[in-house]
Amino acid sequence: MLTTLQKRKWTRLFQVYDADRNGTVEKDDFEAIFHNLTKARNLTEEMPQYQQLYAKFMEEWEYLRKDADKNGNGKIELAEWLQHAERRIKSPNIYQILVDLANQIFELLDI
Repeated sequence: MLTTLQKRKWTRLFQVYDADRNGTVEKDDFEAIFHNLTKARNLTEEMPQYQQLYAKFMEEWEYLRKDADKNGNGKIELAEWLQHAERRIKSPNIYQILVDLANQIFELLDI
């Protein structure tokens, strides 16, 4: 079970991913965040970095969808998100997951 602090932090992360603020995380949210990032980094569709970044965003969405979207509606509600968070935290390879995530974030910001 998530601690109160973990629940607060994961709920805040959910709100960040919910780009359109409709109360669910969907593929459209990942695409909106991707487009905002490419715009901020002046990336265009012709650039290889644009395609690589899009592939990473869609890879992360698919992983999240498969693990968190338990009712299969293509939307991740907060309850599903928090269950996903608990599985990730309890994962025996959580350290490697966090290292990989940190590396991905660094790559995104270091374009």
